[in-house]
Amino acid sequence: MSYRKIPKLYIYLQKYSKIFVMLAVLTIIGISYLLSPFINLININIDDSWVGVVGAIIGAIVGGILTMFASIYVHNNQLRAESAIQRKNIIYKPLYDELMDIKYLLDEENPYPRMVVFKEASQTMVRYPQYKVWESIKRDSRYLQVPQYLINDFTVIKENIESYLKELEAASNEVQVTVNAILLERYKTQCNIINFGETIIKKIMQKDEYIMDSYLELHALNPSIEMQKEDIVELNDLIITNCWELNSVKNLNYAREMWVKSQNELIDTLKDLITLINIKYEKHSSKFF
Repeated sequence: MSYRKIPKLYIYLQKYSKIFVMLAVLTIIGISYLLSPFINLININIDDSWVGVVGAIIGAIVGGILTMFASIYVHNNQLRAESAIQRKNIIYKPLYDELMDIKYLLDEENPYPRMVVFKEASQTMVRYPQYKVWESIKRDSRYLQVPQYLINDFTVIKENIESYLKELEAASNEVQVTVNAILLERYKTQCNIINFGETIIKKIMQKDEYIMDSYLELHALNPSIEMQKEDIVELNDLIITNCWELNSVKNLNYAREMWVKSQNELIDTLKDLITLINIKYEKHSSKFF
């Protein structure tokens, strides 16, 4: 995945720019002081009045040019600052906040969601990712201000999500067939739940030791059987071992890793953008505030 990274050194230089300027000035003063004895040795006879006239003319010209360029620079810098701060507030920060929320959701709440949407929708009891901010930006003029590399990054993330959902469906179906085959071979029974694979795929991917240890799953077997705790543990281990040998499960694991990786990289990019704008244009530093 190709990202336009902001060099950490550039952010560091912006953060401590005043210190570097002071060091540069002190260096120039020091060099001038060291060279002053040699300059005094040079003796050139030039008429003082002529020097004064020429100096005044040159000073006026140089001063005018410097003043003009300084005004242009200040004006352009102000426009750049206003534009950058606006992009941060209406694009980068909302996107960063949303992606951080989705990151938390994938890490803590719902690691293997069955739904992922690029719009605002009603949530279920178990939250699933909604990329509503990005879709909102695409529908208005803010999209014109989004750098092309961020557009490309979101395109890659969407492709990774589509791949993940495709692999999730394939893995769920194959897991259901595999688990029922194990149940039939060892216990002469099968699970009656229609979407049984979707029900346990998350547990299998996380190698949960309680895959079959629930009222719903154990009491959905036909014919019904009684299982001791050691039988359940053995069955869980057998299911995990056999399912993780499936290519569909391996593909699902890889697809999720690519989704998370691309999203984390985009989070880092947005974080660098926000940090740079804060330091360069708003002079915000978390070191003191």
